[in-house]
Amino acid sequence: MHRCLFFSFLSVCYLASNLDPLISVSYAKSAAAHKHGSMNINVGYIGKTLEIELNSPLDNLVGFEHKARNKKERESLKNLDRFLKKPEGLFEIFPVKSCKVEKVEILEGAYKEEKRDKNHTKDHSHHGHADDHKTVHNEIVVRYKFNCSKHPESIQTKIFKKFGSVKELSVQLITSKGQWKLELSPKKTVIGLRK
Repeated sequence: MHRCLFFSFLSVCYLASNLDPLISVSYAKSAAAHKHGSMNINVGYIGKTLEIELNSPLDNLVGFEHKARNKKERESLKNLDRFLKKPEGLFEIFPVKSCKVEKVEILEGAYKEEKRDKNHTKDHSHHGHADDHKTVHNEIVVRYKFNCSKHPESIQTKIFKKFGSVKELSVQLITSKGQWKLELSPKKTVIGLRK
């Protein structure tokens, strides 16, 4: 649901052309299964604006997704927050220096403990932690907005090197040339921006 909102909005804005095509989209929790080791990225490039939206289970990034219980876990979250605010640690846009960061947004509440959703299945075995109804499934969404002087050709992702527990990356793209999807892995790390 979340990815559909992002790309539907971009499509409508692109077709309307008199709107800012990449203004912030309200976040809606994905109805898709929460899958450890997997991350989703949405990429939009229209006009001179490039947006990258990263969506991941918090466990992929810090090794846990419950509310921080001790000093070490709280420090892990603070370090993650500092790291995510610097997109150059995750992405290298080519040609180099063609795009400058305008805005980084880590969605409010991304680190807060969430109680079990009433629609959530009682079977937690797909997460490797079958337990009671207080199981936490925190996800984090980070949005990066860039202003580009030249059309970016590609984005090299450094996610697999930085976060070893991430094994697959699903990327959805939208540009003035169309929409498409890519699957990345530790051996395939480049997001091409020309279809």
